[in-house]
Amino acid sequence: GKFSAFCAYLKMFFLAVYVLLKEGTKVDLFFCDGISVPIPVLRLSLKPVLYYCHFPDKLLCVDRKNYFKRIYRFFLDIFEEITTGMSDHIFVNSRFTASVFTKSFPLLKNQKPTVLYPPVNTKEFEMKSKSIKKEIKFGPLLSINRFERKKNVLLAIESLAEVRNIQSVST
Repeated sequence: GKFSAFCAYLKMFFLAVYVLLKEGTKVDLFFCDGISVPIPVLRLSLKPVLYYCHFPDKLLCVDRKNYFKRIYRFFLDIFEEITTGMSDHIFVNSRFTASVFTKSFPLLKNQKPTVLYPPVNTKEFEMKSKSIKKEIKFGPLLSINRFERKKNVLLAIESLAEVRNIQSVST
């Protein structure tokens, strides 16, 4: 859409002002996720601000053919980089994202993001050979993703359907 990133930035800016005024003295730290625009506002609280970068927004916008769009994105991209750098600490979800982050934000070369990986304690879900059951029931499919073509959510859905087919044939 037209100006959707700018509108998201405005929305997050006003939300940050609201949170700062309403809750700013009641918290120990702020945690920003995805959009870095609130960081400078939340820094006014003098509380630590942590930022979790899923992926640089500047790389998600690939359509820059239009001259106006290039100018529009240039300012948003610079703003993203500057506001991201204002956080007390930056987290990413993988070593891959950390490398993309470092390449994408040259102004932040002295700020190394911390990788939170794996995001879920997988040891809790490991099955021991003694506890393997003959029949495994599959529940709903939970996808924690942006729904976009490159995430290939269809593959996960088709895989779940295939597992259910194999299970129904074997029982």
